[in-house]
Amino acid sequence: MPRKRALEKGDILKAKRTKVSHCSHQSEPGLVLTLGQGDLGQLGLGPDVLARKRPAVVQLPEKIIQAEAGGVHTVCLSETGKIYTFGCNDEGALGRDTSEEGSDAVPGLVDLKEKVVQVSAGDSHTAALTEDGHVFIWGAFRDENGVIGLLAPPKGEENLESINGSLFPVELQLDVPVVKIASGSHHLALVSNTGN
Repeated sequence: MPRKRALEKGDILKAKRTKVSHCSHQSEPGLVLTLGQGDLGQLGLGPDVLARKRPAVVQLPEKIIQAEAGGVHTVCLSETGKIYTFGCNDEGALGRDTSEEGSDAVPGLVDLKEKVVQVSAGDSHTAALTEDGHVFIWGAFRDENGVIGLLAPPKGEENLESINGSLFPVELQLDVPVVKIASGSHHLALVSNTGN
């Protein structure tokens, strides 16, 4: 059995390096690197990659300014305001059709016509903030009893049950524009332009 040798200073300098840090979060576009468990496609490296011990570059069609990891899905925001998702779509967290075998394990475009400026991801939901302050959500919220309401019924139709989840983006009906969003495991927080 061959003996392992310690790396010398010259060996380290010869190794191929890629700059992966950014001087400014969400303003300088770059690559997305993933590692860890990928048994549900959450690494975005294809259906055959179940785990990665070292970072691997996710093949995306454009540069990314924000990447968020949900429970078992990932959402990426491109420099042009488009959203790409990959991972588990059981509750609709990807916001797109994944009926084709293996399509959930590679990045796919979410069909949202408006330019997005921020995304967030929870255990089974995803949210997107548009440049004009609208918020779109998809997927589902859960508690110990299973899926709970993602959206309240439309105004005037309060006697209807809340919508348990959505496979595709649905706009939240809000009275004020939103400037920031953040997801927890099973909840979503919004900050309005008036600071509420």
